[in-house]
Amino acid sequence: KYDIVLANINRNILLHQIPSYATFMAAGASLVISGFYETDIADIQAVAESVGLKKVAQLSKNQWASVVFIS
Repeated sequence: KYDIVLANINRNILLHQIPSYATFMAAGASLVISGFYETDIADIQAVAESVGLKKVAQLSKNQWASVVFIS
């Protein structure tokens, strides 16, 4: 199990792989993701929450986004 998982990749891959990332995360671990647009946050957050992750931060610049979830 890992304390931090980092992924800088596009929306479609994140939507498919976030459930897998969650299985590798220790309790209280962070998932830091980027490489997608602000408009994709809601879909990505829905998938993350469906596997028990909680959004704790987000940052945007020039319509690109980065989000942090914890397990």
